Amino acid sequence: MKVLLDSCTFLWLAMEPEKLSPLAVATIDDEANQLFLSDVSLWEITLKNHAGKLPLPDRPAIWLPEQRAFHLLT
Repeated sequence: MKVLLDSCTFLWLAMEPEKLSPLAVATIDDEANQLFLSDVSLWEITLKNHAGKLPLPDRPAIWLPEQRAFHLLT
C-alpha cells in the first residue's frame, strides 16, 4: 500500500514517535507499505522552521533529507 505521511506525522515519526497511534506505527512499520512525504510538507516544515515556529536539530536542508533517508521515505 502507498502511504502519504502528513507533515505532523512525519515530524512525530522523526522527533516524537511516542505520539504516534498504534495503528500509525503498525502502518509505518509494515514493510509491505511504501511511505511518501510530499514536497508541500517539506516546504511547510522549512517555512515554519525559518519563521521560528518549529525548532529542528539542524538546518532543514540537512535534517529533512537525513530523516527521509533514515525512515525510507520516497
